[in-house]
Amino acid sequence: MVSADVMAEIQAAEEEARRMLEEAKEKASRIVVESRVKASKLLEAVEREESAKLAEALRRAEESAAKEAERMLEEARKEREVLIERARSRMEAVARWLASEVVSRYGGGRG
Repeated sequence: MVSADVMAEIQAAEEEARRMLEEAKEKASRIVVESRVKASKLLEAVEREESAKLAEALRRAEESAAKEAERMLEEARKEREVLIERARSRMEAVARWLASEVVSRYGGGRG
């Protein structure tokens, strides 16, 4: 037969074990909650950082596109000026030819 003292000691040990188990469960639960909060905060920080990086990349892409558009526009302006000058010189040549034809057919003097 087990003595009352040993029985009391076993019951005390079991109670201590149950108490330790409850404390461990509570601590584990707190750790899980804290970990979720930390993970959520970390995720938010990463999202903000990535959003900022994306915004900066977009700004640089827009800036680059604007510079390229300005370069293309300037190139088109130069090409337009060249075409206008070619047309002007052709028009001048046609005007000279036309004037010489009129003079040769109808004479250069006044009546």
